[in-house]
Formats: sequence, C-alpha cells, structure tokens
Amino acid sequence: MRAPRADACYRGNVRTLPRSSRTNLVSLLGSGVVAAFCFAGRAHADSRVAQLPEGGNPARVIEKGVICGPIAVGWALHSDSRTVTPPKQVGEGVSRQLVTRVADSAGKCADSQDSLTLVVTGKWPQLDGGAVQFFPAEGRVELAGAGLTGLQVISPNPEAAPSGAEGPRKDRVETCLETVEVERNKKKVEGCSFSTSKYLPADARLHWLPAHAQPGQDSAMYDAAGNRVDRDVFALKPARIVLPSRLVTRDGIDVSRGPGVVPLAYPEAVASVDCGYSRCELTDKNVVVRGIAGPEALVTMRFRLGPRMFVRNASGGLDQESIAKLPLLSCPVQVVSGPILRDVTSPKVIVRMDPQCGGEAGDLHWSVAGIDAQVSQVLKRKDGVYVVLVAEQLSRERVTITATRAGLDAVVVGSAMHSSIPAPRPRAALELDGHGRIDFIPTNRNAVVRVGAIREGARFALVPAEGAYEISHDGDKVLVRGDEAAAGFSSLQFAYRVGGLPGELAETDLAVISESVQRQVRQASVPASFASAGQSKNPLVEFVCVDKKGKDLHLQPGKPFRIPYDGRESCRVIIHRELLRAEDGLQEVVLDVEVTAADGTPRAQAKISERMVLRPSSEPKVFWLRGGVDQFDRVVVRVSHVVDEERYVISPTLRSGLPSVQWSAIVEGGRFRLYATVAIPAGLFRVTYPSGQLRLNFGVLSRLAILDDLGKESILGVELGLMGVGLTTDTLSNTTYPPTLAAVAGVGVRVP
Repeated sequence: MRAPRADACYRGNVRTLPRSSRTNLVSLLGSGVVAAFCFAGRAHADSRVAQLPEGGNPARVIEKGVICGPIAVGWALHSDSRTVTPPKQVGEGVSRQLVTRVADSAGKCADSQDSLTLVVTGKWPQLDGGAVQFFPAEGRVELAGAGLTGLQVISPNPEAAPSGAEGPRKDRVETCLETVEVERNKKKVEGCSFSTSKYLPADARLHWLPAHAQPGQDSAMYDAAGNRVDRDVFALKPARIVLPSRLVTRDGIDVSRGPGVVPLAYPEAVASVDCGYSRCELTDKNVVVRGIAGPEALVTMRFRLGPRMFVRNASGGLDQESIAKLPLLSCPVQVVSGPILRDVTSPKVIVRMDPQCGGEAGDLHWSVAGIDAQVSQVLKRKDGVYVVLVAEQLSRERVTITATRAGLDAVVVGSAMHSSIPAPRPRAALELDGHGRIDFIPTNRNAVVRVGAIREGARFALVPAEGAYEISHDGDKVLVRGDEAAAGFSSLQFAYRVGGLPGELAETDLAVISESVQRQVRQASVPASFASAGQSKNPLVEFVCVDKKGKDLHLQPGKPFRIPYDGRESCRVIIHRELLRAEDGLQEVVLDVEVTAADGTPRAQAKISERMVLRPSSEPKVFWLRGGVDQFDRVVVRVSHVVDEERYVISPTLRSGLPSVQWSAIVEGGRFRLYATVAIPAGLFRVTYPSGQLRLNFGVLSRLAILDDLGKESILGVELGLMGVGLTTDTLSNTTYPPTLAAVAGVGVRVP
C-alpha cells in the first residue's frame, strides 16, 4: 500500500477514543501522535473490511444495517447484529479472515449481495518510542519493545515503479520474523530490525501494523478496547534518524560558469549551512555557493541538522553537525593511466597537468577520494607534467583527485573525476622445460611463467617476492625460482601495467595483485637418468666386480657377464651421489638384487631390496653383494625410480615408464661334472656251475658330463663302469671261483 497522506480520510463511522486509550497509544508510540479523524465525504459510510485484535473487546463494525452471517467459530455476534467479538485466540493454521453478508435490515438478508470481511490481527505490541531508529542510507529501521514477533513495518518503495510512471507506487512491507534481546534503560527488551529501500528521504513516512493485519487503506482498524482508530495511530516517528557523515554528492565545486552548486543527499535533513568566509544558501535540494574568498580556495561547509537528525562522527557517536570540505575546480587535471583499480592495496594513479599550472606539481598536496596521496615521481615533458600518485585502497566507482597548494589557506590547484574498476585477477601457469606444467614453485630450478591476457592496453608482469621467490628472463620467457630457504606456500605477485605512457613511465607498476591461489614452495624432483647424470660421462649407478687379475671390472647394463668364482665376493653396486645435480632434486629409487641357483632356486640369503631417497653428497653409496653365492649362480641387479607423482615432476613422455637400469651376471664354474655311485654287497651267489657264495665283491658306476657357460649339461656324456667279483676265496666251501675284475666304458645320452 502507499503511505497515507496527511489529509487521508477513512471510510466508516469514526468514534473519538477515550482519554485513557489515547494516553496508552501515546505511551505506546512514544511520539505524541493522537489519532486525527476526518468526517468529510464518506466519513459515515461503513468500511467493507474490519480488523480486530484477537482477545479484544466487542466492537461495533457497522453503523447502519445488520450483519446477516454466517459467523465462524470463535466469533460472537451481539444482539444488535452490528457488534462482534473477535476470537480469544487463533490457532496455527486456522484462517484469520471471515467473510459474512450484511444488509440494510434483517428482512433483506436473503437477497443481499453485500459482504463484510472480518480480520483477526495479532495482539498489538508495546513499542518503545524512544528506541525507534531510522537509517535511510543503510535501508534499515530498528524497533524495541515487547511482543514484536509478527510486527509489520510499511515504508515507501521508490524502486517499485519508474519515475513518472502512471499509477500508485507499491509500499514495502517487512515482517519481524525473529527478535533479539537488547538493553533499554537497563532492562532487557525485544529488538527487531526491518529493511527499507536505500533511496528513501530522511522524512519518509513509516507505519507499523500488528501481526497478521492487512495493509489496506479501505479497512477499519479497531484496538483491544473495541474502538475504531485512525491510521495515523500506526505512524512511526523515529526518535533518531541516522544519516551518513557525508551529506553532499559531489567532491568539488565548479565556479567556472557562475555560482557553485553542490547537490545534497538529504536536503530535508539540513536546517542551515555555514560556509565560513564564503557565502552559501540553501535552495530546494542544493547549496549555492557565492562570494568565494579567493579564486583558489577550499570551501568548508558546516551543516546543522534538523530535530531528530544525526550523523555519525569519527568515534562512532552521533552529532547534529556535519562538515564537508570541497575544493574548487580550476587547473585541468587528466588521468592518463586508465581506469583506477579498486580493492587493491596502494594503487598508483598517473595524472597529467597543463604545463602552465603544473610546474610545482611535486610540491602540491594531492588527495585521491578525499584521502592523502603520496607523490612518487614527477616527469616534466613538453605536452604536460606527469605525476605518479600512490593512493590508499579505494572502493568507490567514481574517484575525485585534487591537487592543493600548501600554505595557511589551502588553495585547490586542480581536480579531476575518474572511474574505477574492480582489480582483475591474474591467471598464471608454471611449466618446466621438457616436463610440462607444475603446480608449485621450484626452489632448485627455474620454471617458466605464463600469464593469461587481460583487457586491451593492460598487461600483467611478474614481480619478485622477497623471501619467497625471485625472477629472471630468458629472451621472451619469464622465469621464477623459489628461495632455497623458503618453506610453505606463496602466491605469485603480478604488477598491473598499461601501455601508451611516456617511455620513462611505461614500466610503472600501477598496482601489485596476488594470484587467487597459493602455491607450495619446494624442490622439483626430476627423475635422473642412471646411465649418466648429465655433468660427466660417468654413470650414476655402477655394478662392479673384480676380474681374474684382481682389477675392478665395470659391468655394462643389459649385457650378460661371467663373474670369476674367486671374485664373487667382490661384487658391489655403487651409487655416485656426487654426480647428482641439485636441480634434479631428491631421487627416490629402489635397488633389487636377486640371486638364483643354476636350477632356478632363489637364494634368499643373498637377496637385497632397498628403497632409498638420494640427495647430492660428496661420497658414493655402496651396496656389497651378500655371501652364499655358488658356481653358476645367476645374479640380477635392478635399480629403478619409484613412481610417485607427489615427489616427481613426470612429463607426458615419461608416464609410460621411469628411467631404470639392470645388470645380469653368472658366477663362473668348472667345465665338467662327474656323477658316481658305489655298491659293495656282502656276498653274491653263483647259481651256475660251479655254484656257491662269492666274497669281497664291489661295483662302481660313473658319468662325466660336459657343462656349458650357464652350467647346463650337454646331452652327451662319458660313462664308466667297474665291477669286481669273488676277490676273496672261501676256504670253507668246496667251490672254487677265480677272482674277476670287469670294466665297461662308453658314451651316454642324457634324457631331460
């Protein structure tokens, strides 16, 4: 609904409130508002909507005719058919609206089409009038009292319809859904905050309604005593209207075309204005400044506010006076560094002044958005004087830059208005040559930094951060390297620069902006090749054994080797940590040594499996081959990197397999292998003639096999058999048998 006018009339027969009721309402609102009634026009006509508080006394809602009914449960219709009593309490979910028929008389009820709507509102709250506060610029109203839950605050809504649009604007209705506890006069009371439009004037008309009330202009409102009240009873008259400290909407006074005009943000709140030595006067919505003390001056305006109007001071308190110091616009000042960045620390602004008035630009007092700015550089050229200003962090979309000549009388030399934009955020990527993109800042090698483009005419340039990283250049490439002593996380810092500036100012950092993400500062571990560390022809890992002459023999990876049997205990794996490069970082490797016998049986006592982290050192790391190695044993030595992307920077070409190296060797043995078996029976029996027992008999069977380099037997072999029979004569027996010695030799075939 719209806020009621001062001359608004309400339909219905309005009765004057009793003195006690008026007194209670005055105490309730704390504003001295007494209901004003209008008896012109249709003052005696009955309203078609009547709103009564629950638990209230009977109220006569019509003056003529009768209420036909029906009447819902909880309502009571009195015998005069014009007076009703609202329900004592309405439960949750039960309708608070009742539509009933009315007629001129009881006999006309059957044919009547007229109706009356009865609404049950919540109980009226108890408002503390001295605690009503209105904050127009913040769009907020604060109330205190008791029974505030469900309370409605009605305020104008300038945004509801465009300026000049036909039809009434809709009002804004806010409901108190939850209260908070506040202290008022050393007592705990309820408090509630309501939002309003931020474009309301300081004297905007505000109203309140009880819970569940309908904010309609054509309805009649009744209090708990059953008396009809005017809508002005519900007007909110704030005890304090708190305005922003700055009451003017311009940052300078232009007197080049006549008297200066300064628009006011809240002209209705200003009672008077004093401009010191200058003459100024209040008009409808502006302050007109005349009689400037000098052609170049700073005009100080002292505003005195009307009753109940306050502004916040620097300490957070409230004052009824506000001071604005506005410069006069005179010498042309132009911003040449493009839009000013806001929400960044210490942005820089480059301005150009006319050579005729900018000769003392370095000695002037500069301010940006009303805050002092430092002059970091002054460049004088034929086309003008360029001044580099260092400002404080900005948040306004429009910024005023002023230059004032120092002295007893602050004289404004020049001023300029310029726009600001949100600071763009850099999007950077780090890469290692040959290894792809990384997500950290390496401390042991350089990484290439690539940053995304921003708006036309501007660019980002990486700048060093002391204690975190340093930068260098390789042609067009920008390189970054973390500080070796740094640990933790750091964001890359980028300088915001624009083109089109004079050569001496082309590399001026207008702002330093950090990345939105933080990167870890740590070593970059790149898998080193075991064949060579890159600094020499010597391999990083060696497998060394002693040959037959007692000299060290360096085995070649991937080629089989025969270890002399006498030198099997001299074999060792040497990891040359002195060849590791610092730029390769830590190396996590696994050393595996496996020894198997000629028949494939593993020798567990000779097995080695070591996982280690290698770093550059002046001494190599040596692993000796353990004992228990026999002839023709196969020795396999394998050294490989651990696949760990958390440690290593693995390029796409290395994802299929990290560098590894392997040696294979066999322990030398003999060229022949002899098998023999012997049998010595206690006695033999001869069953043919002459038969009998033979004594001292024996048999020997042997095989000589030829071995290859791997200790494998050839399929052919030499076999020899020898047998002796009856070498001792049995004197107790009548049998005589000559001692016999037999031998057999030949070539045998091995069946696998």
